[in-house]
Order: sequence, then structure tokens, then C-alpha cells
Amino acid sequence: MRFILTFAFLAFATISFAQDAVVPPFYRGMEKTVAQVAADRVLVERALLEHDGDAEAAGQSWANMGWAAIGAGDAETAVRRFNQASLIDATNHGLAYGLMIATHIRGDDFAVVDGLYAEALAAMPEADQHFAHIDYAQILMQRGDLAHAVEVLNPYKDKPAAAELLRHLNQIQQGAGQ
Repeated sequence: MRFILTFAFLAFATISFAQDAVVPPFYRGMEKTVAQVAADRVLVERALLEHDGDAEAAGQSWANMGWAAIGAGDAETAVRRFNQASLIDATNHGLAYGLMIATHIRGDDFAVVDGLYAEALAAMPEADQHFAHIDYAQILMQRGDLAHAVEVLNPYKDKPAAAELLRHLNQIQQGAGQ
């Protein structure tokens, strides 16, 4: 009887841990259970049904939930919603960008955030890339890499958001943002 209770407790703890575990961007390196794959299938079917079969609209709806979670300061939920959006519509070029910001807020290793920045740039139209550069520069500033932030911002110094960050960098460290 003790063995059965111990096994039941460990099974419950494992399930609970799996639900609370940090989910990697795009589920990379995560082995999903049969139940998780089935849940993914149901999620995609439900999303498509709610959007008349339009994967792009459905995926964008989930991406918008990711952005709302970022706005609410809930980085883990943001990562989950962007991941779900990728299941629904893997062609959405903004997913790596959203994941870059969410993983930074969540405190992931810089290599993860930096890799997502590169993916975001590769996926985004050139006309939109300045948004990713400016946000990436803010991430660099928050992580203390002011010199690299200036390098990233310099090509965009005529854009108001970049100019403001450069002024802020100059206040933090005299001459850094010039």
C-alpha cells in the first residue's frame, strides 16, 4: 500500500511539475507526451473552427494573446501563447520577435534571446526590422551591454524611439549614446 501511495504522489508531482515547467520557445528540445500532442491537435482544430479555417487569423489571435500577456508582465504565459500561435500558423513572421521579448522578460539565458533576435530579423520584412532592432537595443541596455546597444541603434538614430534610447544611454553613461 505504501508503494502505491508513493507512486501516486510521484505521478501527481511529475504531472504538476510538467505543467509548471518553463516552456522553451517554439517547444524546442521539449519531448511532448501523447496527451500533449493530442491537446495541441485539439487547440489547432478549435482555433481554426473559431476563425472559419483561416490559419493566419487564428494564429494572429493567439499571437495577440501573447502580446497581451507581455503587457500584463506574464512572460511565461506569453511564451506559451506564442508557441501555440506557431502550432496554428508557423508562417507568422512576428512570433520569434514576440518570443525574443518574452524570454528576455522571463530571464532566459542571453543566448536564447539573442538567437530569437536573429530569427526575428530573418523572418521579418526589412521595413519592420527597425522595431526588432530598437527592442533588442533595450534588452541589451537592461542587460548592461551599452556599447552593443549603441551599435544596434546607430543606424536608426533618426527614428524617435531610437533617438530617445540614445539620449537615455548618454544619461546612463556620459558619451555612450553619441
